[in-house]
Amino acid sequence: MKQPYRLQKVSDEGSTEPYVARFWMGILELRNFALSSKFEVNYDEKVWGEYDEIYDTVLKATGACRNSEKKILHMLSIHKQKVQNGKIIKFQHSAVDIMESIDEDMNEQISAYLIYGVRALKGTQKVLAYFDINIGSFFQKQAAFDAGMKDLTSQNHSALSKFLIETRTKWSESFINRRNSIEHEGWSLDKIKYPIIAPQRVIAIEPKIDGIDISIYVKKMTDLILSFVENIIIYSLQSVLPPSVMIVEIPEDKRDPIMPIRFKLDLRRPGIREWVIKYEENDFKKRIQPQKTSSPPSLKPKQKVRRNDLCPCGSGKKYKKCCLNR
Repeated sequence: MKQPYRLQKVSDEGSTEPYVARFWMGILELRNFALSSKFEVNYDEKVWGEYDEIYDTVLKATGACRNSEKKILHMLSIHKQKVQNGKIIKFQHSAVDIMESIDEDMNEQISAYLIYGVRALKGTQKVLAYFDINIGSFFQKQAAFDAGMKDLTSQNHSALSKFLIETRTKWSESFINRRNSIEHEGWSLDKIKYPIIAPQRVIAIEPKIDGIDISIYVKKMTDLILSFVENIIIYSLQSVLPPSVMIVEIPEDKRDPIMPIRFKLDLRRPGIREWVIKYEENDFKKRIQPQKTSSPPSLKPKQKVRRNDLCPCGSGKKYKKCCLNR
């Protein structure tokens, strides 16, 4: 029996979008087998409903994070175009008036982006807890975090522990702290600057977060957040599979462009490598490009072939009656 998808749809994008393919089709198919293995049932409405309710929270947070990113990038792009085209610029002697400001809207959107991003990260706690894996210390202070990682290692989750340590060291702690600074310290973005770079010409310079242009920052952080969430979800499902079954990662150039899912189930056997969670910084949103087909070999001979010689293409005909004029 095919288990119904009980989750509320949060995206109108098609299956060619990696987020949709991987967070919907891919993970939900793996979830069916994992839950059947854990509870030894083909389908139980209560069991599937409990899991889907937890995962739905993660889906909504990641979806909202992506939407905030899109709004920020769109807002910046439109504003820069207006400045460049002079539509909202008024020159007065040595001064410049900017007749349209997006500073307040940018602050609102970046606040939402940080909140949803942290919500997505923290949502993975409950997914792992559903499979009896505790990563609550990942969001706590250093002493508790260190103790929690030791506990994970002692419970045969050493790969997960290493993944979390690297994630926290490289970006998650600073990202969460930035979100907390909004609530506790009143942090806000710097205002957009408008330097005059030539007579009657002004440009808009976007604000930075942690020394990075905001447009670059949100793209990078969205990739990291989605990759983190996906890896954690897959790890949780992997933890309850029977010994004969494993999760393998599909190489990028082998993924179906129509539905570029990243993971699949396979039987444990020689020559098939099981996926192992590890820290990587990849472009989550990179679309799989169709493989280029090699051009057919030229029928023109590399060495001089006379008209009455056999054609080098192997047809058995004379060259003059086969490939001479191709």
